Formats: sequence, C-alpha cells, structure tokens
Amino acid sequence: MIKQIFTALLLMLGLQTFAQCPCDCPYPVLFIHGWTGSYESWDGVTGNPDFASVWGGRVDIFHAAPNATTSSNIAGSDGLMGTADDDIQWVFTNENNVLNAGCIYAMNFDVSVGSNGSLGILPLAGGAPGLTHSDNNESAITKQGALVGKAINAILAANPAKKKVILVGHSMGGLASREYLQRRAGNTATGTPRWWVQPAAADGHKVAKLLTVGTPHRGSNTLGNLSNIKSADPNGNPGDSLVNGVPSSAKVENILPDLSSESVRDLRYSYDNINLFQQDYPGVYLFGGKETDIPTFPYSYWNNDVNCDGATTSAVQVGVNQNGKTAGFAYEWDGTRDNPNMPLPTNVRYTYYVSNTLSGGSLSGGDLVVDDQRQWLFTGGTGTGSGASAGTPAPSDGTPNRLSDRIYLSGGPDHLSETSDVANVVRGLDEGDYPVFAHDINKNVTYAGMAQIRASIVPEGPNTTDADWFKFTITAASPVSITINSTPGLAGRLDFYGTTPASYAALTVNGSQNKTFTAGSTSQTKTISLSNLNPGTYYVRVRHNAVTANNWKNPYRLTVTANSNAKTGTIGQDNPITFLSSAPNPVQGEGKIQVAVAREAQFTVVMRDIAGAQVGAPLFEGEYRDTENILNIPFNVSDVPAGVYFIQVNGDGFTQTMRMMVVK
Repeated sequence: MIKQIFTALLLMLGLQTFAQCPCDCPYPVLFIHGWTGSYESWDGVTGNPDFASVWGGRVDIFHAAPNATTSSNIAGSDGLMGTADDDIQWVFTNENNVLNAGCIYAMNFDVSVGSNGSLGILPLAGGAPGLTHSDNNESAITKQGALVGKAINAILAANPAKKKVILVGHSMGGLASREYLQRRAGNTATGTPRWWVQPAAADGHKVAKLLTVGTPHRGSNTLGNLSNIKSADPNGNPGDSLVNGVPSSAKVENILPDLSSESVRDLRYSYDNINLFQQDYPGVYLFGGKETDIPTFPYSYWNNDVNCDGATTSAVQVGVNQNGKTAGFAYEWDGTRDNPNMPLPTNVRYTYYVSNTLSGGSLSGGDLVVDDQRQWLFTGGTGTGSGASAGTPAPSDGTPNRLSDRIYLSGGPDHLSETSDVANVVRGLDEGDYPVFAHDINKNVTYAGMAQIRASIVPEGPNTTDADWFKFTITAASPVSITINSTPGLAGRLDFYGTTPASYAALTVNGSQNKTFTAGSTSQTKTISLSNLNPGTYYVRVRHNAVTANNWKNPYRLTVTANSNAKTGTIGQDNPITFLSSAPNPVQGEGKIQVAVAREAQFTVVMRDIAGAQVGAPLFEGEYRDTENILNIPFNVSDVPAGVYFIQVNGDGFTQTMRMMVVK
C-alpha cells in the first residue's frame, strides 16, 4: 500500500499544486534510465524548476522487474505473457502501476527482491532473484523493451485524451526503446510487432518521437570484456545450503556495476576470443549471431539467453542493427544503421543526442563511455565529428536530417552528466517541424510549447528558426479561434491552414490566415478568428525566429477554442468542467466530488474500476446550467470493494479522469 497511500496524500494535498502548472502537453513524456540507473537518474531534468514550469514535474513512475524469476524466459514455462511465471513483472508487492494523469513520467527498473523472493519497490537498492541473474536494472534489453510497452500502455490509460507518448532514453534506455519499436514476430520486416500497445495498427506503437541521449546504438566496449565484478549479499536465510560458498537465498545486489550482467552482454559490440587465430565474435544482441558464440571462458556472463526464451543455445539471433559484413564492412560490428530486416518504424521522429566530451583535447571520441560514432545510427560518412562528413542520420525518408536528426555537442557532458543537461535534452523534445510530424491537440485546452534551437543540421532554414506543427479535429461546424501567447523576446508568426498542407511543407509555405508578432519584452497575444469551420482536421504552425539557448524557459501558449464562451484550461483540465477535489481520498463509505463549472454544459460523471468498466450508475448525468459555480456531487462506495478506481467526467468532446482509493 506504500504507493497507494502516498498517491492518496498527493491527491488530497498536492492536487492544487499540480493544477497550477501553466499548460497541458500534446503528448506525455516517458524518461527511461540506463544501466545501473533508476528513475532518479533523470532528476536533473525532470526536477529542474524551469523544466517543471512548462508541463509540471514528474507525475508518476512505472516500476518494473525484468528479472522477476529464476528463469530467463520472458514468457515463463507456460509460454503465455502476463502470467506469474514470466521473467518480467510489472504488478507486484506495493505496486500495481495504475498511474496518475499528467505529462512527465519515469521508468524504473531498480526494484528490489525481498528475503522471500517477493518483488517490491526499494529505491536505490536493486536486486535479482538469484545468483545466476543480473540486477533488475542490469537485465537483458529484450525484457526491458517489453516493459517499455507496458509503461506506454499505462500512461495512455491514465491520459485517455492523449494519442501518443514521447520516449527519452539515456544510454541503455535508448536501446530498450528501440527494442520496443523494432522487435517483430519472426524477426522479419513483415512480422507482427511483438511489444506494441496495438500490434495490428500502423501506429500501434503509440510513439510520436524517440530521443536517445548518449545511447550505445552501435555498442560500447568500455572497460573491456572483463567480467565477474559482482557483489553477493552474504546474509542468507538460516539453514541455507551453500552454492559455491554462498547461501542459496542470498541475492545479488547492485552495490557495484556488474560486468557479468545481461545488459553488458547485450551492450558489447564484440566479445573477446582467446583464440589468436580467429577474430572476436560480434555482439549478438546488436549485430546478430549465435548465443553459443558468447564466450564462457575465461570470463562469463550470468547467462547467454539474448532472446530471453529460456534457452542459451539458440542458433541465430537477429540483431537490432544491420550486420556490417552484409553492408560491405570488414566486421559485423561496423554496421551503422538499424536492421532492414527488422527496421525502426518510419512514422516516428528520431533525435540522437551525441556528446564528444574530449573533442578539444588530445583524446577524442565520445562521452568517456560511448564513442561518438556509436551514439547514433547513420549511413555514409565516418560517424564521428560534426558536419555532413559524419554521415546522414538513419532511418531516413530520403531527405537528410528530416526523419532523423542529431544534436552534436563538441566538448559536451560526460556520460553520467548528460541526464542533467536540461537545455540540450529540451532541444531533443522539439515539436514536429513538418505537418507529417504534427502533434495532436484538443479543443479548449491551453498547451505549452517551447521555442528551441533545433538539431545541429536541419533540412532547411537556420536551426534557430523553430517551426512547430499541431493539428486538431472539428466534428461539427463551429466558430473557432486560435490564440498564441508568444515567447517573450522573439518575433514570429501563427499560421492556420484551411486545407491540408503537404507532408513536408517548407518554412516559406504560409497558412491561409496568419498573425505575426514582434520581439517585444513581454509575451504577445494574437488570435486568428474563423467564423465557421466545417468538420475536418486542420493544421496550425507556430514559428519563432532567432531562437536562443534559453528561450524554452518561457514557453508559448497555444489554444484552439471551438466555442466563444469557453475558457482556456490548464494541465489535466478540459473545459468546461474542471475537477477540484475528491474528498475524502482514500474514501470509506460516503464522499463528495467537487467540480468547477465554467459555463452551461451537458456531461456525465461516472466511476470506473482499473479495467475501465463502469461501477454502478452515473454519479451525475445531465446539464448544469449555473455558470461560474461549484458543483458538489455526493457518492457512496459502501458496497464497492477496496481498490483503485477512477472518477471520469465526459462531455462536450472532452474527458478528464481522477484516481481515487476505496478502503474498508
């Protein structure tokens, strides 16, 4: 009950603070940590006051255990995902991963193992289920990718009005994101996606963008292939038998980075071969190969089960990267792009954050952990340094730096400092630069956008001109107004497109109606008024010129209003109804829901269980006519089992949800 009680206190005490966040986000953002990390790894960004002032601070954490059993089989012995024998678990002691609504989330693989083998949250003290397994935050990338999919599903369930998420992965977290996006049944380009939220849909991954930060896309052999640096807890249960001199119930804790871990096994682009007459073996996860080629002497990994099927002798694995030899390179690990046989989807936008920490000194090449040419995917070029000679980011739509781009930092942060580089992480979160990447927004909600310096090389215009695209849908003819509150100090324009623009409309293609703003010292408000807009999907572009490094700290605000009497909303608030509180929370017996009503509205308020099923009759159903007032809705849960529930308001094209605990 730890998280549930904590969440309840937040709902009781912290809801008002949450509601003060200035604006909503088109898509929630999930931050994923790297090897030996935890959800706290990203605190330097998510806890930064300037960042939190845009969409709010971190609202919730998805805790997951990739090494939940003593088997390495991701689906367990029964072969069925979601059963108790699976080696991945996301519902366990103290954690059901029913998330709060909001914009900023973190993934956490740093979960612990109790003395009885049960899993639970214990920050800063990771663990594994046995001596032949890695810590949960040093587990196989295949299992981490599967759990990223579970997190995305939970985030969308908590935000039913949002269509997609943005993934931000540091180090191995970027590869976990790629595993989620790339892996398909049969490991073929035409196979059904294995981990997607909606495998049958073309955009069933529900990812708008992937930003990777210092990720070893092409591997890292830092610290070499040394192994067996691990620490076992000597305190087993009384009467334990000894296994290699260690109590059988002892758990391996992440006191030290474990170079025998499944993660390190997967991150290596090559394995040492002590046979002097044969080259090293390629990294199996990254570039494909045989599990039996992974060395076991003189050093070994905890296990060689790369595909996590419970066996360590699988013949041929399909790597997430193209085998270099098939592309004409000398070695398998020279491959530079994703595997065409299991490619990254091309309806996702990609940005690579590449840091070259020592580029100004006698040593060069990377962030002290990952070489710069291995922090991104590309075609042509050398992969190192700045400029076009480094190569073209992959995947590509045929125009360099458009589907994928790169933020290259000469003299940038070292590997462990990258997760505190707020300004450049924000650059990677840049909204879509073209209509094909437009973010979905809803009517009558105020969104925050950031004027950011774009990637290091852009297809057109200077990277200090930031054009952000959005789209919205009208289901019934209605007057519409589009309002921008610009970023102070920047000139630019607001464009509305009465007809659907080309997928890659250039900066010079202006809308059928527009408003310009100047570089004043304060934000300027400009509105495009449309007397009657027919049903359909429409596009809006916000453009700021001469953007500097810190302009993102003063976000612009964008609102599409489909009713002249509607008021703008804030994060988690869709007009005309706004939740104020649900009290008491947790509730036992009778309670009261309080909502603010900004205007006349037809709506319903219902209670739902964690599966989404409605519980009982609607708590309110009808039209509320008193404007600028507070509506108190009584309810009784005496006959409702204890657990997590949702109070949901629906009406006028919007949905808002609040979580509530019922106790007995």
